[in-house]
Amino acid sequence: MTESEDEILARGLTLGKVAAEGAVALLSTKLASRAIALVCTIVLIRLIHTPGNYALLGIATTVPGLVMIGDLSGVNASLTRYLSEYKAKGNVSGIWSSYWTAMSVKIFTGVALSLVAFALADPIAVLVGKPVVAPFLRVASPLPLVWTTQVMFKSTLLSLDRSRTYAVLQFLNEVLLSFSPIVAVVLGYGVLGAVIAMVIGNYLYFIIGMGLCTSAVVRESKGGSRAFRYFDVLRGLVRFGFALGFSNSISSSAGQVVNLIVARFVSLNLYGLYSVATSASAVVGYVDYPISTIDFTIFSRLQGLEDRALLQKVYRQVVRYDSAFVLPATLFVLIFAQPLVVLLFGSTYASAGILVSLLMITWFAYATGSSMTSDLVSSQGYTAIVGVLTIVNSAIGIIVAAVTLPTVGLQGYIVASAFMFVPAFIVLLRRMNSSLQIHAPFSELKPLFYALPLSAAVLLPISLLHLTAPIELILGASATCITYPVFLALFRGVNVADTKHMRAMLSAQPAVAKLMEPIVRLLERIIVAVSGRTRAKDD
Repeated sequence: MTESEDEILARGLTLGKVAAEGAVALLSTKLASRAIALVCTIVLIRLIHTPGNYALLGIATTVPGLVMIGDLSGVNASLTRYLSEYKAKGNVSGIWSSYWTAMSVKIFTGVALSLVAFALADPIAVLVGKPVVAPFLRVASPLPLVWTTQVMFKSTLLSLDRSRTYAVLQFLNEVLLSFSPIVAVVLGYGVLGAVIAMVIGNYLYFIIGMGLCTSAVVRESKGGSRAFRYFDVLRGLVRFGFALGFSNSISSSAGQVVNLIVARFVSLNLYGLYSVATSASAVVGYVDYPISTIDFTIFSRLQGLEDRALLQKVYRQVVRYDSAFVLPATLFVLIFAQPLVVLLFGSTYASAGILVSLLMITWFAYATGSSMTSDLVSSQGYTAIVGVLTIVNSAIGIIVAAVTLPTVGLQGYIVASAFMFVPAFIVLLRRMNSSLQIHAPFSELKPLFYALPLSAAVLLPISLLHLTAPIELILGASATCITYPVFLALFRGVNVADTKHMRAMLSAQPAVAKLMEPIVRLLERIIVAVSGRTRAKDD
């Protein structure tokens, strides 16, 4: 007997509830932490006064990021994969050995990379033609030690079902990193003092994260065997994760190479505007963060079930739900970029608005599911091809930056870079189809994109009115929240079954379910009303 889609999804409801619990915890603390970060960023930028000075803060982290190319082990992805599996099987020894083996690798790697970053500070400053940034690069050189372990904290806590602990850790991280530079500037230590304070904040986060992760592992292994098999475990971690670790380190470093190319071909003032635009465009990432953070863990847990029908259904739904949040947020920021920048950072940075709008092209491309497709393929063991494609993408990114920045400028580069992912995405889709027999949910995504131009037709007139920035943003946000769901329901991109699935996934958290119920009920009524009118018209 063939199962219906609802029956298949019902068998994955337990996983869905775990995902919902983690997603809600991550979302709530993410919103709180980003609110703090947003306020602190606004205060910091206004204290620093000019884009050129703010650019020094952004450039300070480029060399520490560049040396992350040496973080090759890939034990972060391995921890997510194996700790999730060991947690499900109750393998205490595996959890204990994997955590401590990975931690030793990360600390050794971080210390070595920090020393390299210090040695490269002066040569890189001369290479980009801005010797004034050398002291900032030297002060920021200890950051690789924190960064090498940062993702490991995430892998450990999420894999051991400590989503709330990880959410709290991220909140503390945001508080430390947001307040510390402000304190330094207020005390009169200037931009260099802000960088020193940022490094101190990172290390406080490192100490707290180490304590929380170690505590979680100790509690998880309580009462069981804590046999330690270092070299056997190390081989297993590296064998699975090396391809991803190698490619991710290349990708991370390539991003910093691109930043250095940008710094080389634009003025410090324009680089500061670009940094502000990047911060403003990250608003869209807030709605993507909960689902994109938890998806690899969920896919990894499904790996052991060998149930392709369930994996197919979960993958398609995850992509669809994520895109349903990302697309309207992207449209809103695209249209109201300038008032958003003016409200947040002041009229001095108003010219960064066009850069924010151009950066939204990348988010539209992201909503096709490229990142989650990569996570799915990786979680099923095909890390080598994902690693190769990541490296290829990084190389393409450097080439595009090197060609476009000196020829068509920063705006041309932003547009060109938005489409760099296409060749790798096509290869991933073909591998997913041939090896896993899973297809991309493009048919389900079409209505989500169809609703965009109709919503834009309502939003654009608002942007043309001569309104103050706060009023324009409030009207724009309200119109987006109303029009997009209506047009989405009109194109049948969302249905009553989706609201039932939302209720089921939220049922594990009664307080959240009660809070969300009015919103879900309103969405349900919109769907019924719009769908009913559509059917009547068809008849």
